Amino acid sequence: MASGVVAGLASVRSATGADWLGDAVSAACTRNFSSSPSVLGPDFRPSSIPTVDALRSFSPDELQKARTIMARAPRTTPLAVMQYFANLKDVNDQCEAYNAGWHGRWNPVILKFFEATDTPVPSDDNSFWCAAFLNWCLERCGYRPGTRSSSSGTFRGLTGATNSPRRGDIIVFRDGNSRCTGHVGLYLGRSGSQILVIGGNQKQEKHYSVNQKLLPVPGTSLRVHSYLRLSAIRPPLSGGARC
Repeated sequence: MASGVVAGLASVRSATGADWLGDAVSAACTRNFSSSPSVLGPDFRPSSIPTVDALRSFSPDELQKARTIMARAPRTTPLAVMQYFANLKDVNDQCEAYNAGWHGRWNPVILKFFEATDTPVPSDDNSFWCAAFLNWCLERCGYRPGTRSSSSGTFRGLTGATNSPRRGDIIVFRDGNSRCTGHVGLYLGRSGSQILVIGGNQKQEKHYSVNQKLLPVPGTSLRVHSYLRLSAIRPPLSGGARC
């Protein structure tokens, strides 16, 4: 495993530091989101359980924007796809970012990630989507389907386990002693007791988004379960189904 400060790690601020997504959205919308935190993030729940129609209440313009964003995503490597979404600055008319959770309803971009799983309609706007995002990235680049599941725990059963992860390999976390819950993303590097991970549904201050995040090892709840060689999920020799 890499040791010391990996390339680019020194320039990444801690997850407990400045609010990167909030800064970007604030700049795009000329608003100060530190004083209006309820606009972004699935951690801000509506007062009542929304219906499926309410969860999918995006406008035609929002849906078309989501389709455009998805179509522009690269098809080279899962890491390149994740970096594309992490760098996304697009927002809707309510200044909600297209690479993050929306308040009380689904972001249509995130909803489309579930097309790479067997979860037809997530049960609510707080459903975990890290595994759906990784599965979508894998299929986008023509890799064999990952797990077709929205549960990060399903990645624990894949082949390709390694103790020496490379940049872009899959990193799987477990939450306490749970058999299913945890987190999954791509490994970027390690410095001391912290691992840099890129993935979806990672909390960044008040928001759950696609981002790069430094995670302490071990953390208060999440612990590394395994690393998986991306090359173990080999791309097909000829064109395969892609998202």
